[in-house]
Amino acid sequence: MAAASSAILVLESSGVERPFDDLRYRPPLWSTCSQSIKAWERTKMSTLTHRGGCHCGAVTFEIEAPAHLETHTCNCSICDRVRYQHLIVPQSKFRLLSGEDCLSRYTFGSHQAEHWFCQNCGIKSFYKPRSNPDGISVNARCLDPGTVASITDSPFDGQNWEKNAHSLAHLSSETAE
Repeated sequence: MAAASSAILVLESSGVERPFDDLRYRPPLWSTCSQSIKAWERTKMSTLTHRGGCHCGAVTFEIEAPAHLETHTCNCSICDRVRYQHLIVPQSKFRLLSGEDCLSRYTFGSHQAEHWFCQNCGIKSFYKPRSNPDGISVNARCLDPGTVASITDSPFDGQNWEKNAHSLAHLSSETAE
């Protein structure tokens, strides 16, 4: 009787060798799930470069952020009207690539937030938020497709800004990643 050639599966945790085609062996489900969760967590925490910009393409930028983004949709008087989806990053993770000469500044109320719009198409793809003066809020809807794996969005009650602003303060911290 000829010996059949078969691949060998080595179980890393125990060092036990089993034939790969041994259908009696199934790794424990918790082991597979645990490995998948750990891989997802590593992907969630590692950063990559996302690019984005305004509608006409005059203003372009890039940011360093995870593939799995956590955003906030605010209901204040300006954000609610334009459906702005906030992705707040430290200022050091934002780079304006083109269009500085096309930007127009708008402020209102306390004049602490600096809203920057493209003079050509009117899109606000990023701004300096009052809640995070050391950061930049990028409109996640203005990111180019391809690098975003997922977006988890949470509502932010901007109509009661003074009561809730503290909940966003950590997002522009260099250690917030």
